[in-house]
Amino acid sequence: MVAVTKPTYTAVFEMDHTGWWYVSVPELPGCHSQGRTLARARERIREAVALWLDVDEQAFDLAEDVRLPEEARQVAADARAAREHAHQAQQDALATTKAAARTLARGGRLGVRDVAELLGMSHQRVAELLADQPERRPA
Repeated sequence: MVAVTKPTYTAVFEMDHTGWWYVSVPELPGCHSQGRTLARARERIREAVALWLDVDEQAFDLAEDVRLPEEARQVAADARAAREHAHQAQQDALATTKAAARTLARGGRLGVRDVAELLGMSHQRVAELLADQPERRPA
């Protein structure tokens, strides 16, 4: 069976002077749309491309090129990077907390309530963390 790759078109989003998003597809001259929000413009350009090509909306992919002033683009990128950093820190904290709970409960032979007090969390959450990590027994 041969894998069929969908064609990808570029949707260029630009805000006009009225605050509406104007979106065009350079590969399809004359194919454009607009929307009051990015989401609405995204929906409408997908519909426009499908009509232009006379295909189903799922028959192609759209690569988005949202054009913003440099300052706006930079602050948006900074915010996304900060959120990704926070997400990774949260994942790291969860892994560390699970390992600490397991070590204290099993290796330290402490009860769930004592582990919870030491870790500054509820005993219910500690029980959940311990349930997520089944004890491994030597083979």
